[in-house]
Amino acid sequence: MISKTGYRKIHLVPVVLLSMVFFHFLTSISFAARLPSGENIPRDFEKPGIAFVPDHVIVKFKPGYDVDNLMSIRSAAIDGSRKLPMGYVLLNITGGVLDACSEIGQKDFVEVVEPDFIRYLQFEPNDPRWPVQYNLKLSHAAEGWDITTGNANVTVAVIDTGVDYNHPELSPNLLEGRNFRGTWESYLDDSGHGTAVCGVIGAVGNNLTGVAGAAWKVSILPFRACGGEGLICSVSDEVMALEEAIVQKVDIINLSLGGTNPSVMEEEVINRAWNSGILIFAAVGNQGKLGKFDDPETTQNVAFPAGYKNVCGVSSIVYPLKGDLAYVALSDFSNSGDAVSVTAVGSNVTTTAPTYVAEFSIFGTTTDYGRISGTSFSTPLVSGLAAIIKSKFPNMTNAEIRKRLEDTAWDIGSAGWDDEFGHGLVDFYKALIGGVTGENQHLFIGVTSSPIVFDEVIIVVKSKVEVISSPILKYVLISDGVMNMQEIKLHKLQNHENLWVGRFNTVHKGSIRFTVSGDGVSGALIPLEMEYYKAE
Repeated sequence: MISKTGYRKIHLVPVVLLSMVFFHFLTSISFAARLPSGENIPRDFEKPGIAFVPDHVIVKFKPGYDVDNLMSIRSAAIDGSRKLPMGYVLLNITGGVLDACSEIGQKDFVEVVEPDFIRYLQFEPNDPRWPVQYNLKLSHAAEGWDITTGNANVTVAVIDTGVDYNHPELSPNLLEGRNFRGTWESYLDDSGHGTAVCGVIGAVGNNLTGVAGAAWKVSILPFRACGGEGLICSVSDEVMALEEAIVQKVDIINLSLGGTNPSVMEEEVINRAWNSGILIFAAVGNQGKLGKFDDPETTQNVAFPAGYKNVCGVSSIVYPLKGDLAYVALSDFSNSGDAVSVTAVGSNVTTTAPTYVAEFSIFGTTTDYGRISGTSFSTPLVSGLAAIIKSKFPNMTNAEIRKRLEDTAWDIGSAGWDDEFGHGLVDFYKALIGGVTGENQHLFIGVTSSPIVFDEVIIVVKSKVEVISSPILKYVLISDGVMNMQEIKLHKLQNHENLWVGRFNTVHKGSIRFTVSGDGVSGALIPLEMEYYKAE
C-alpha cells in the first residue's frame, strides 16, 4: 500500500539481529556557535566530558567555496567528506577534532564549523512486568478516544533506533522506514528503544492485545539514526533523517534523544521543518533538576534539540498517589528549564518491546511488552496526542496545535508556566474539545482542601445553549488506588431550560473527577477533583 508520501506500508519479514553496545548516560557538552569569518571556535568546547564523534568535523562553506578550498590543514588529515543537507559537509579526519575546528574556523571562506555532536537516548530501564498504562489514564486518554482515535492520514516520523516491524501491535500503523546510520539498509531495532517509542505513539488499540498507543490510527515513519556504542546518535545522522522527514512532508517528528551542546546545523534543519509546517517534540533529558546540563550562567537545563525555540520540550512526571494531581511530582531523572513546554507521565511506562530478544536490549530478556522510564517515553505520548488532534482538526497549523496542547494542559505545580511542568500535564479530552471556555463553563462544587463527607453527590450542570438530548456525566472514582469509571444520565431540571441534574451515592474514601458530554455542552471537561468520605 502506498502512503500519501510514497512510503509503502510494510509487511512482516524475518527478524535479523543487529549488533550494538548498551550504554545510556549523557555526558556534558559545551555550547556550539556560528563562527564569524576569521574567528576561532569557542574554546569552551574543551570543557571536560564533551561528547562528539572522534573523527568528524562539520563545515559549512560560504558561497563559491567547497572542501577543495581547504586543501590541507596542519592539525589533521582529511580522509574524505560527505555532503549533508543545507550545504553542510561532513569531514572525516585523522587528528584532533577540536584543533581542526579551531584551525578551520579561522578560514575566511568558512561560515560554520563544529564537531559532530552526540545525542543520547533518554531512557531509564526498569522491571518490565507492569500491566497498567497509567500514563494514558492520567492524561484522560480514554475520554479523548471517545472523540477520535486518530487517522492514518497523519504521519509521525520517529527518529530513533529503528523499530521491530514484525510487532503485531505496530505493523498495521508502520510505513516503510529507512536507516541513516551505518552502511546497511535495515532499520530493524536492535535495542528496543525505538520500538518502545513507537508503541507509546501508535500501538493499535481496542484489539484485545497488549497495550494501546496514544493514537490507535496513525502512520508512523521510523528512521534509524541511533545505535552503535552507547545507543548514540550523531547530529550528522540525525540531520539526514530530519531532512528526509521534511521531504516526506510528515506532520509530526518525535525526538526521544538529546545532548548538551546546541548545533548550528541541527537548529537550522529544525527551523526548516517548523517553517514547513511540521510540529517537533523532543525529550528534555534525564539528568535531573541538578544534572549535568546545569550551568550557573543560564536557567536552561534541558537537552538539545529540546532547547531550541521551534521544538516542544517534554518533561516527565511520576504517576501520583491515587491519581491525585495534588501529589504530582517531576520524575527524579527529568530535567527542567526554560524550554519545557508540557509534561506527561514518563516513569514506569508500559509499551511495546521487540518480539525477539535484541542483542543489546533495554528490556533484558523480556519480549513483546515491557516497562521503561525516561523523558524518551513522556515525549511520544505528547506526539501521539498531537497526531489525534491533527486527525480531528486537519487544517490546524503546527503553531495552533502546540498552543492547544499548552492551553488545555492541567496547570500543576506553581501557578502558570513553570520550569518543571511547563504549561502543565497534557490532557487528551480537553485538547480535543478545546478545554472549558468562558462561554461554556459548568460549576459544581468548590474544590476542597480537605476531604468532605457525602452520602450522596448532587450534580448541577448549566449549559449556555439548549441541550437537544440529555447529557451524560462521566466520573472517575479513585478509591484505594483503584480507578473506576462510571456514568449517569443527567435530567433536565423542571422549569429551568438549561439546568441539568444528576446524583450518585459515594462509596468508601477517595477522590472523584468529572466530565460531561452531550449535545449543547460540547463534551466540556469539569476541572474539578475533590476528596470525599462516605458518611458513617
